[in-house]
Amino acid sequence: MSTALLGLARRRVDLTVVVVDNRGGGIFSFLPAAALLDRDRYELLFATPQDVDPAALARVHGLVAETVDEGAALGPALREATAAGGPRVVVVRTERDANVGVHDEIHAAVAAALTTGG
Repeated sequence: MSTALLGLARRRVDLTVVVVDNRGGGIFSFLPAAALLDRDRYELLFATPQDVDPAALARVHGLVAETVDEGAALGPALREATAAGGPRVVVVRTERDANVGVHDEIHAAVAAALTTGG
C-alpha cells in the first residue's frame, strides 16, 4: 500500500482510496486451504497478519485519512471525503471470517435465485 501512495498528496486529483483492513491475507480466506489447514498453520502460511495502521501510513504520505469500524459508517465517510475533494484515504476495518460469511451468504442467495428462477 505504501508505494501506491507515494506522491499522491502532491497530485491535484479528487480521489478517495478505500482500504479494506482485514490485517492482511483476507483474500486467501476464500480458498480451500482456509478450511483444510488448522488455524495456526493457515495464519502462518496464508494470512500472514500485519499490525500496520493503514490510516497512519497514509498520513505519513501527507494524506488525509479516516478509519471506520463498521459498514454503516462507510457511506458517510465516503460522502465527506468526496465533498472535501483532493486525495484521501478511508480505511474500513473488517474481520476475515465475517467477510467470508457474508460472501457465502451472497453466493447462496444468488445460487438459490438461479435455481428457482427468481
